[in-house]
Amino acid sequence: MWGKKSQDQTAEDQFETFQELLAKWRQSDSVGTDDVLAVTLPLIKQVIAIHDQNKVAPLDGIDALKVSMGHLWFANVDALDPKNNRHVLDEKEKDHQATLDVTGRYREQQIDGYTVSFEDVEVGERGEGEIKRAYYPDYVAFEHRLGHHDALSDIFVLGLILGSLVTRLDLTNEKDLKQFVEQRQDLSSYNTRLHPVVAQIIEKMTELARAKRPQDLRALLQALKNYREQDVDDDQVAPLPASPMKRGEVRTHIQQHLRDKLFEINRRNRLIYFKETTGSLNLTVGSMPYLLDYKNIRAEQLFFINKNICAALSGEQALPLNKWLRYEDYPYLAPYLDKIRLQANRDAREYGFSQLRLVAAFFRWHDLKNTRNERIHSPLILIPATLTKRRGVTDSFQLVARTEDAEINPALRHHLRVLYDIELPERIDAGDFEAIRALHGDLVKQLKRLAKGVELELIELPRIQLIERIARRRLNAFRNKRKRTGSAIRDYEGLAYSYNRKNYEPLGVQIFERDIRVAAAPSREMLEDDIKPPVFETMVAPNAQTGAASDVEKGFYAIDQGQGGGSHNWEIDLCSATLANFNYRKMTLVRDYNELIDLDGRSDENFDTLFSDEARQVFDELDPLKGHENYNVLPTDPSQEEAVLRARQGKSYVIQGPPGTGKSQTITNLIADYVARGKSVLFVCEKRAALDVVHHRLEQVGLGEISALIHDSQDDKKAFVKELKKIYEGWLEKPPVDRWSTKRQRLNEE
Repeated sequence: MWGKKSQDQTAEDQFETFQELLAKWRQSDSVGTDDVLAVTLPLIKQVIAIHDQNKVAPLDGIDALKVSMGHLWFANVDALDPKNNRHVLDEKEKDHQATLDVTGRYREQQIDGYTVSFEDVEVGERGEGEIKRAYYPDYVAFEHRLGHHDALSDIFVLGLILGSLVTRLDLTNEKDLKQFVEQRQDLSSYNTRLHPVVAQIIEKMTELARAKRPQDLRALLQALKNYREQDVDDDQVAPLPASPMKRGEVRTHIQQHLRDKLFEINRRNRLIYFKETTGSLNLTVGSMPYLLDYKNIRAEQLFFINKNICAALSGEQALPLNKWLRYEDYPYLAPYLDKIRLQANRDAREYGFSQLRLVAAFFRWHDLKNTRNERIHSPLILIPATLTKRRGVTDSFQLVARTEDAEINPALRHHLRVLYDIELPERIDAGDFEAIRALHGDLVKQLKRLAKGVELELIELPRIQLIERIARRRLNAFRNKRKRTGSAIRDYEGLAYSYNRKNYEPLGVQIFERDIRVAAAPSREMLEDDIKPPVFETMVAPNAQTGAASDVEKGFYAIDQGQGGGSHNWEIDLCSATLANFNYRKMTLVRDYNELIDLDGRSDENFDTLFSDEARQVFDELDPLKGHENYNVLPTDPSQEEAVLRARQGKSYVIQGPPGTGKSQTITNLIADYVARGKSVLFVCEKRAALDVVHHRLEQVGLGEISALIHDSQDDKKAFVKELKKIYEGWLEKPPVDRWSTKRQRLNEE
């Protein structure tokens, strides 16, 4: 079907055209992201294959496109040889080169002082005489009309096809084309079912400026296939104010933008939108006794933030969790705690510090400007914690929390400041319960001033009915999951199925339940009198006279997980103490940016060079190192030797390369070169393993006695000071430089 053009015209006509597909889609209510990708991804793959053959796709329009089995395609024999008219194309592009980034051009026509038309100059007409850099009807790029067709032209047309399907606009129609150009930078608002990552990809693919289009179609394909795993790209610096700014103000503006990007305010950030997973554990829920009558539960049996718990945590003593947690009632507690502990240990090994935090308080609130009906659960007070395991007949866990290092969630602090201009302190003494109450009082005052009508309640006493229900639900979920485990369980597209006698759940039934069975209306209780909302029994008492179960008195309780709170009824909840590992690595950089911003735009050569609007400086050729000038301690190739020479010039640069290409060797030689010339070096890295590799190499070449290793600023303090003391005393006794200088002089003479 792909490789040979049919000789029979009737066989060609049996395939649906792109226009016919679009006409069908225009009749539907809406189009989702997956619908669009299912149709277009095969076409993109085919275009990549054509490009690999040094040809271009027949995408100077859509006449060659066909649809079969829900996929877009074209006959491979229709592939074209690239066309090159670079000279004319460069002349058209030159007219648009400027120091400012022009995002649109418009023409206003006035008669007698009144505006009669206002049109986008970057939208051309089909029969237009002079060809300009603009959007033209019929799914073509402006370079097609100039006689130029290359891979970037195909990317542009593929973007138009994606955009046309997303918006269901026919871009052969000039009116629809103008509407698409107007909506191109905000497709998510035009189609609310469109994922923002895909919207951004379409926007970039349909850029008129060829330099701004994505250059790698294969990378685009991967981005579209894995769009749910990506963050929305927001690399562009926020727009500068309209009034002129001084250089220092511009520098501060850029630094603020880079700092704010670290917070990653999106739904994947659990520091804002927290959801319980198997990698977190609500200690308050785990301490709930599994009793027949919740009235028998005493508040002191539960683990929640109060004066006693604060005092116990602030003592820096290991807190035995078995004093509160009900391992006998909830078998999931031990495996969940072990999973959390192991993840914290892995983070410590890889990054040099643990990301385990005890959430002492949750902030339950609403984004009244955007999603006012959604209840958001955000950690408010985060305490660094360490979890240890003691083996025995029954494994037990101990918790150590550093309350003096507790801080207010930095991502939430930034988000509330941007949304409501609410200022939260950076740190708090979590060992002082009154400090937490004072935080609540301060927030109440700010809300009265900034968010009229919002009430903020401090939840100090456990809502036992709520916690009991959560505990039972989580226990049932754990039992159901354990029931499904075993070698007989298989997976098909996320569906667990089994034909084992003990776990008999056929695949066909699973598919029927997921894809075919009609779901019940979500609010059918309001429409049908014979359907009652579900309730949960807490206690059943037989009739005292008859003893019959038919005439019983039942106690019911309602489920309230904070979701039922009104949009203006916010809470600080101290009764959901939770252990969880957060993605906390970037938060340390926030403090660094704050220090830079506090310098009030002070000049920095490296920063100004990196963000300069001037052309980058080209490095001059360097003479190779002479023998007596070479301080390398490991073998080098020419590129590694050049890196050492560049560093001697005092210029900043970036070394890039995949694993195994000798970056750690180059760093070792750089450190040795600086030390040999009487300089000190600070080497920092995100991952602990990289620090260990370089330190090990320094030790191998005899430089270990002048290097000190530190991973965690808190836990490694004593070891770091002792190591410095040892190095200092060794230098006082006999400086290693003397030994090295003598040996080096002898080797140079030889």
